[in-house]
Amino acid sequence: MKFDIGVWWHWLFIAFATLGSAYNACRVFVDEFATSHNPLFTPMFQFFYELAGSFAGWMSLWYVLPLVFDCKGGNCTFSFSWFGALLLAVAVVGIFGHIPGAINKLVDGIGRLVSGSL
Repeated sequence: MKFDIGVWWHWLFIAFATLGSAYNACRVFVDEFATSHNPLFTPMFQFFYELAGSFAGWMSLWYVLPLVFDCKGGNCTFSFSWFGALLLAVAVVGIFGHIPGAINKLVDGIGRLVSGSL
């Protein structure tokens, strides 16, 4: 079943799943809020950052499942593609709340490469 933009319960499922994943991922950072000196590292900013990553993960999963499992006519066949594998990786990383951390590490690594302080 592909994600259909016109079906209301698809949006409802993704909204609740995204909120739950973002809240759960934000709980990890509660101790870091008190010790951080970064002005952007606030609970509200972190929640919306996690929310965007979780939304990307759930949307990727919702899109990739019909690509991987084709269950037309009652017989389910498995099909592999590199695009599906990439989307599945984005889905898993996004759902478990690691997209923001991965983006932060990527930007930090690029900044270190540019500055030459590796």
